[in-house]
Amino acid sequence: NVPLDRKLNDEFLKARTEAAAKGRQEQVELPVVSFDACLAATLGTSEQVDNFYSSATKRRGQAVVTTKMATFPRYLVVQLKRYIVGDDWVPQKLECRVPVPRSFDLGKFRGTGLQAGETELPEGDEPAAAAGGAGASESIEPDAELLV
Repeated sequence: NVPLDRKLNDEFLKARTEAAAKGRQEQVELPVVSFDACLAATLGTSEQVDNFYSSATKRRGQAVVTTKMATFPRYLVVQLKRYIVGDDWVPQKLECRVPVPRSFDLGKFRGTGLQAGETELPEGDEPAAAAGGAGASESIEPDAELLV
């Protein structure tokens, strides 16, 4: 994903529209987003997960999931997603430039295992009632009238 601020993109589109309306042929400078920022928006993010079941505490709560890479591929193929959904639910293309360097360091995206103060969760299944709803331990019988 390209982490271009919507406001910045809207300002660019407005400036380009105004220039076209005035009949000017001038080029409006495209915003520049660094390739590193694009990688960090995907690989370097932490996401809060609500309703996470902890096998250690046997309760649900909040957890933070961080995405890192254990190993790196020999070749890295990257697709820049330059489309967003606007407030009116219409897809819009982000107008920006993303200069891609010939080489870059992925070291900051390498996972290093458990961090200080973390403990590995014990192996354990999610409770059946939480996984399948109330009465998940009961067998389910299909309604014969609904079957064709």
